[in-house]
Amino acid sequence: MAAAKSQTELFEDPADPPGYQGCLSAIDHFGFRTARDWLSDQFFPGFASRLTRARYFYLVPWLLQGLERRKFSGRRFLEELRRCEVQLIHDLVTANPDAEGIIGREARGQLRVMPSALYWRGLRTLGICHFQGSLEDFAQRLRRQSETSSLPLFVEEEPLLYGAANLLWCPGLPPAPSDFPRSPALMLSPIEAADLAERIQTQLPYSLAAVLLRSTVVLRADKLWSPSILNLLDERLQGLVRAAGVLSHCRRGCALLAAVHGPVSTQTLLEELSQSLEKWQHQAAVEMPEQPGDGILGGLLKSAGVPVAQRSVLETWFACLSAIAKGETCWKSVDVGRLFQHVSQAAASLPVRTRVSGNPGRDDLGDYRWHSVRGILNEIIEVRSSPVL
Repeated sequence: MAAAKSQTELFEDPADPPGYQGCLSAIDHFGFRTARDWLSDQFFPGFASRLTRARYFYLVPWLLQGLERRKFSGRRFLEELRRCEVQLIHDLVTANPDAEGIIGREARGQLRVMPSALYWRGLRTLGICHFQGSLEDFAQRLRRQSETSSLPLFVEEEPLLYGAANLLWCPGLPPAPSDFPRSPALMLSPIEAADLAERIQTQLPYSLAAVLLRSTVVLRADKLWSPSILNLLDERLQGLVRAAGVLSHCRRGCALLAAVHGPVSTQTLLEELSQSLEKWQHQAAVEMPEQPGDGILGGLLKSAGVPVAQRSVLETWFACLSAIAKGETCWKSVDVGRLFQHVSQAAASLPVRTRVSGNPGRDDLGDYRWHSVRGILNEIIEVRSSPVL
């Protein structure tokens, strides 16, 4: 089963020298983060970069429905939900000792972000849960309803009386196994795979997720703009995916250029940064997609809500980095140094990111949720293509 593993680092290297991380944070504040979020929502609305397994789209609502039936509400609802999710971690590990993608396998009761929080947005986007609000809002509405039977819950501005579960939850949701939550499985059942596939196709018909799911091909590309992915897309999505590739490669190049032209303290660090830049240039020359047609990147930045002044700076950076990747401009030029000098200055006021030994980190700004969604789509594809015995 091609479950999603922990995100791989796409554009950073564990050996990246000091100075780069601060510049990366500064670069993000100049509009890269805003553009990334907009593109991610165009490709995979409702999904998050930390999702692991598809079956959590059912495990979580089954837990929530069980707590509703027990009439928990308010703070008690949230406390019981956490207790149930911690127990679910233990049960999943016990029932699936070698499985990948169990949220909280190591942290157990110390886990800070529970599956319910990670998948809540997706449950609403895919029409599994009709309540349009946060988990905390959901729990408080249940509390108020328990105190005043005449007070309705509101779902998409329509009154919903407590107990009308067929309205709060999609009536077609596959039911929990009779022994749930004991010995829970992580693998989708064929019924669940078909249900999740239909939800993605009907709720998100123009998304990249729906297009890739229709291809029924197992998705193996490490990067979203790989030729094997681009060949499956229409012109609109191809343009957006190419823009995403340019944006991600330029993000790393911008941060490296800002760092190498910043206040480097030693000759050794300067040499390390120079080596990282050389490596980036070779990689970008091979992997960075051609920039989309005239005005595409500018239009994308405008649609994403990037301010005019920042759009102008970003477009200048894109042109500069594209020329460097093609070998048309030398990154050692003075002009390039001036172009990124203000980034180095901004980076000086930002906290330096820390790294865990042996873990290069997760560059989800260059990922666009691809690795998490790829794993979920592959689970659906593989289960639906498996022969029924």
